[in-house]
Amino acid sequence: MGVTDFVSPLVNAATPYLVDPILRQFKYLFFLSNNVKAMTDAMVVLRAKRESIEQDIQIAEREGQTRRPEVELWLEKVEAVELEVAAIKQAYDQRTNCIAMSSLNIVSNYKLGRRAFKKKEEMVGLLAAKFDVVAKKLPPGPARELATPSIMVSNENSNLETICQYLKENTAGIIGIWGMGGAGKTTLLKSINNEFYRSKDGVFDHVIWVVVSQQYSYGKIRSDIAKNLGLPSTNEDADANAIQDYLKRNSFLLLLDDLWSKLDLEKIGVPQTKLMHHDQDKHKGMVVFTTRSENVCALMEANKKIKMECLGPDVSWRLFKEKAGEELIASDNLIQQHAKDIVRECAGLPIALVTVGIAMSTKKRAEQWEHVASMMKNSKYQSIPGMEESNFFRILKISYDSLATESLKQCFLYCSLWGEDVEIDTNDLIECWMGHGLLDDFDDLNEAYNRGGIIIGNLQGACLLELVTRPSLIDQYQSYVKLHDVIRDLALWIT
Repeated sequence: MGVTDFVSPLVNAATPYLVDPILRQFKYLFFLSNNVKAMTDAMVVLRAKRESIEQDIQIAEREGQTRRPEVELWLEKVEAVELEVAAIKQAYDQRTNCIAMSSLNIVSNYKLGRRAFKKKEEMVGLLAAKFDVVAKKLPPGPARELATPSIMVSNENSNLETICQYLKENTAGIIGIWGMGGAGKTTLLKSINNEFYRSKDGVFDHVIWVVVSQQYSYGKIRSDIAKNLGLPSTNEDADANAIQDYLKRNSFLLLLDDLWSKLDLEKIGVPQTKLMHHDQDKHKGMVVFTTRSENVCALMEANKKIKMECLGPDVSWRLFKEKAGEELIASDNLIQQHAKDIVRECAGLPIALVTVGIAMSTKKRAEQWEHVASMMKNSKYQSIPGMEESNFFRILKISYDSLATESLKQCFLYCSLWGEDVEIDTNDLIECWMGHGLLDDFDDLNEAYNRGGIIIGNLQGACLLELVTRPSLIDQYQSYVKLHDVIRDLALWIT
């Protein structure tokens, strides 16, 4: 057997493996324009698919969902491919303007054609990707940060340190924070929440914030707790069982704001064994609540009671100056003297100092300050029997009296038609004012809504109305406001 007889079968057997690469190389070189066009056409389709997916993501994120990691990775790959396609297209456009066809150009054309072909194949793979769900609702974190005032007064700081130390050292228990309305109880409770939100110690697996209010329902409280924990909310009984089973296996801090009567913790799914002192239990179970009544602390069997005292003279003066304006007060000795009289009448109540301070921030003349100080000293408003808050209603009413027009005052009072702690749709509120003829004559509805928006801004500026932030709203033009519960009491008292 000759050499040729031996080699020929090997060459014939290897031909399929040699032909395909050779054909591809010819395709890279001689079909450069086709490869580039196929690449750019694929990029157009890929951009359209990306735009569609991004629209789906935007809708999902408005509903509070988070894009899935695989979708995020796909978008990053598309972005990288888009940059590479642009670079290849730019190099091709430059090459087509060059007439010279040296061997260097041939090599470059081959490389460019290969890049375009490979990039088109990569895009085909990206186009084949399918996402049935682009985003999903993630379980909530251990806690969420809550907005608090820019400054913390001294007694709030002291109480915060005391309560946080107690929560860290004990494995179970109930703490009651009590005091008159507007004394800063909610601010302190929010600060406790934020303290453990920022903490890196991992004291609690979950910090749960719930507003109870006077007219509460167990179903609503259970639903709020379930949402905090990321549990499904189907029916009341299922919620209670699911909450209890979950909390038994985790450390938790339950923060309940504004209790008016005894709340059965077992009915909202809080395991009672967690609230008894068991050193061997590795999971903490703590509850902190706020109330206006010391009696509620007793009914809730609080292990520790913290009374929110009114502020001392120095702290009251500092808080009032911040709200009324230090430069304004320092500009006139008489204004400063009357300001001190006003602070004295506020009796250390934070909400009174804040609301009256803001109301006085626009008073530039000493006579105005003297009039308000005299009015506060000789108030004609009678106290409501059995309500200790009635002593400061006459002080809070300064903000109401400072409103520019009677129409604006009536608009404020009509806000009390909504229940306590209810978030009011601003459109509903403006339509209420329109229906009662409080917005005067207007030529068209847009003018009425604009005028209503200005009134809402004025009431917010006077600290008589609070803006509610809802980042998950789909309609960017929809907004909500609410009355602080003490301010609503004031409106009802005036009415």
